[in-house]
Amino acid sequence: MHRLLHRLDAIATRPAGRQEEYSNLGYAVLGEALSAAAGTGYEELVTEYVLRPLDLAEVTAHPDPSRRLPAPGLFGWPRRPWTMHGAILPAGGLWATPRAAADLVVRLLVERRLGEPAPTWQTAGPLRWHNGATRDASVFAGALDDGRWVLIHRLNAAPDDTDRAGIEALKRSRAAS
Repeated sequence: MHRLLHRLDAIATRPAGRQEEYSNLGYAVLGEALSAAAGTGYEELVTEYVLRPLDLAEVTAHPDPSRRLPAPGLFGWPRRPWTMHGAILPAGGLWATPRAAADLVVRLLVERRLGEPAPTWQTAGPLRWHNGATRDASVFAGALDDGRWVLIHRLNAAPDDTDRAGIEALKRSRAAS
């Protein structure tokens, strides 16, 4: 991380302020700062301050290969899993089972066991949501103030389509209630 920070100007792909460019490097920097301040690894911090208080166990940076759900690649061949280790781990390197991911959404956004959701959760009216994607998968997680929630994880799916599916699922749940 320290070597990378000195080279940030060299890895920019566009001039500053010209066009928006996504980066989650800030989470890697934050994870490094928290780990340094605590004198322990990022995974241990997440376990102690987030996962254990939420009673979640099936979240890890090193999932058992037999429990991974890989996206099919060209001609149906399995793709190598997307992994993020080392300094970049806090930027999106944790794996969760579908049940653990759903429990995380409910405990953070519906039950609010750790207080108000972090500012990194987007807000749109009564909806708190977040999304993410790798080259192989996309996810949308959201909850409404009335307790309805959704978690959608799709393999080989465009992130915008996954977001729309999440919003539509919440709309249908309102119409059904």
